[in-house]
This record gives sequence, structure tokens and C-alpha cells, in this order.
Amino acid sequence: MRFTGIHSYGDAGVMLMFFEVPYWKGEPKNLHHTDLKWTKISDLKKEKLPEANYKVLDQILETLELPLYKAINAAKQELKSNGQS
Repeated sequence: MRFTGIHSYGDAGVMLMFFEVPYWKGEPKNLHHTDLKWTKISDLKKEKLPEANYKVLDQILETLELPLYKAINAAKQELKSNGQS
């Protein structure tokens, strides 16, 4: 686990758990919400997100700016541009 975030919505609370996933196959599946989309890192702060997500957004962005994540994203983009996935 990379980090967690806790938020209270009055009578209910949520705990968000963020895991490091170095490899995956396939497309994400939306199991709990109606909207799911890929967003550029630079556009995340412009997105309409639940309050709990905004509380940890700076931590998410900081993690995505680490050199390892930059290298992974660059490699993914190169594979896409070469017609591979």
C-alpha cells in the first residue's frame, strides 16, 4: 500500500487506500460508480471529484511525479505510439 486517506461525510466515513500497481492487463471496470475515465495528470485538479479525493489529491499528484512513475508513463506512451499496448 502506498498511502491512505480518511474522510467523514457527516454520519458516514470512507477510507481510501492507494496501492502501487506496477503491471496490469486489460481495461479498468467500473464496479461502484457511473463515471470512469482516463485523465491527464495535469488535468486532475480540474476534475469534479468527491471531497475525500480532493483531500488526498496533492499526495496523489506528488506520487505520480516520482521518477519511477514518470518512466512508467513514458514507456506506456512509447508502446502506444508504436501500436503496442
